Amino acid sequence: MYADAISALGDQAASKLTHQRNSLLGHVVRSMLAGMYVGACIVLILTVGGTISAANPAYVKLLMGVCFGGALTLVVFAGSELFTGSNLVLTLGVLTKKTSMRDLASNWGWTWIGNLLGSVLLAFIVVRSGVLSAEPIRSFELVRELETRRGLIVRRADPGPDGVAQRTAAAIDLWLAALDRFGDEALSRDPKLLHERLRALRAKTDELRTALRVLGT
Repeated sequence: MYADAISALGDQAASKLTHQRNSLLGHVVRSMLAGMYVGACIVLILTVGGTISAANPAYVKLLMGVCFGGALTLVVFAGSELFTGSNLVLTLGVLTKKTSMRDLASNWGWTWIGNLLGSVLLAFIVVRSGVLSAEPIRSFELVRELETRRGLIVRRADPGPDGVAQRTAAAIDLWLAALDRFGDEALSRDPKLLHERLRALRAKTDELRTALRVLGT
């Protein structure tokens, strides 16, 4: 049923290796572009998530997932080399005996290196540009990190002995209240307000840490 498709992918594996042998540098450059395409779409995902998280939180994950499809589209239509795609194509090339295991190892190795170099290069450019430190990405990432930590605290909280349990629960309640308040206001573009909320959050965190330390003794 799938014999034609498998045969076509085997031919594609042989074609990939021919291009790689003709120009290893060109193959590495195409692999670097694939890594940069995926990285650029991740930056887009964070930008979209940060922009709509306050107004339409229910659609954040859906739209972020849709944006990631842009990375795969770029990889396919721009003719770059992504490691995961090579996993499929070269494996079928070996299974159809149109390539060898040595060819597979060579292609996977150079493709992985190229993807890594491209992603590192883009990460350097993004960090130097200050995009991740600007709104709305900065506030969006802060809120996501705080929500993750809140979940961990809730799961790890232990009732403990009488008296200490109430102190721990009270401290966690303060922590959660601070997170909720911060989540509502962190997207404000007022740096002074954001700084004040972070200081208040740090104070509540200290109270929680003290209560948990008492619980562990």
